[in-house]
Amino acid sequence: MRSARIKLARANLHAGTARREARRFFNRHPEPTFRIDPHGEPRVVAIGEVFGCKLVIDRGWPDLPDSFAARFGDALHNYRCVLDHLAWQLVSHGLCPPRQMNERQRREIQFPAYSAEQGFTDSVSRRLPGVDPTILDLIKARHQYVGGQATNDALMSLIDLSNDDKHRTLTIITSAILNVRHQVTFTDCNLVSFRNPPIRPAAKDDAVVALLECRRTGLNPNVSMKFQPAFHIAMENGRGFGDVLEDIRVEVTEILDSPQILAAIS
Repeated sequence: MRSARIKLARANLHAGTARREARRFFNRHPEPTFRIDPHGEPRVVAIGEVFGCKLVIDRGWPDLPDSFAARFGDALHNYRCVLDHLAWQLVSHGLCPPRQMNERQRREIQFPAYSAEQGFTDSVSRRLPGVDPTILDLIKARHQYVGGQATNDALMSLIDLSNDDKHRTLTIITSAILNVRHQVTFTDCNLVSFRNPPIRPAAKDDAVVALLECRRTGLNPNVSMKFQPAFHIAMENGRGFGDVLEDIRVEVTEILDSPQILAAIS
């Protein structure tokens, strides 16, 4: 288990470095500012009619440094290595240790993580040959299969993100709005609707944060806001990178410290 724990410590180190770099980024730059723009073509709106406006980032943040995604990938790589080093130890303590295998069979040894239950079933004996069935059942249970599909987001995120980082490209990460507390003042108009975009936007110049519809009730309609925004660093799907790393860290650590796992390699 020593090599797996060294990899875990290394992964935690990279994750901590990425978090510190995120804090330095936020501290180094002024917070974004906002403005309210008309939504749609400018037109004269009669009293009683509805008009649109949008909350827009006036001045956003610059791009994150290139090193950030690389540090994120370093953490992912080492968390994935923890599970693969563990798999090697499980096989080494099983009925068919690697020294009895040919090189092709040794290359197949890997922690089995599959989004589809059938994929797990078809591959587990090749990935963990000779390992006690109770351990295989434990690892399968970590996937939390429902209707044949894994629902353990932390485990699946680790596998997908680490594969992309290793074989395809760096993970796209950007500064994004987590939430905006606001106080809205309507003059000579009333709010009809308030809509957020389906995915929280990146904190970039001219990014649309919200769309509003208002009904004119007086001669000089006006909408003004006071903002208390909160920001985080997020991936393409809007999930905060820190939350993803923490979920992965917990998942990998729980697998590594599982009593059944510890007993199998003692």
